[in-house]
Amino acid sequence: MNKFDEYKKEIEANHKEYMTLCVDDDVFLQNGNNTSERNAPKGYSWIDYWRAMSGNHESSLECSSCGKMIFVDEIPQMLKKMYGLMGLNENENIALGGHLVVPEPHSHNYSGGFYIAPLCPKCNGQQGKNIKIKKGTALCREIAVD
Repeated sequence: MNKFDEYKKEIEANHKEYMTLCVDDDVFLQNGNNTSERNAPKGYSWIDYWRAMSGNHESSLECSSCGKMIFVDEIPQMLKKMYGLMGLNENENIALGGHLVVPEPHSHNYSGGFYIAPLCPKCNGQQGKNIKIKKGTALCREIAVD
């Protein structure tokens, strides 16, 4: 069992309110405001929390809003070189775990609140705004620690 699987098992065992949602169709959700002080359990980053809880352990992801290729770990050297040649800032392709506000449902199929999804820095920087979240995105309910 890898570190992500162990982490997920522990979160699910200790937090019965945890859930993962899948976006059925493109939807607009509010990007969370003032969430930089919130911390994922056990010192994980929010993007690694999402990777563990969603089951997608890949280091190359897609921004859930704009669809840009983003990277959790090191950006491949070939792409770094290409970004440089094109005059692009490689830091715009770093994967972040963005906080999205899921409204309380009309039925009781899930709980509203903060959910985490992978976002690029530009989309994650649109705090307090409604941003498009693509169909098929896994949203992982936030379990925060102080």
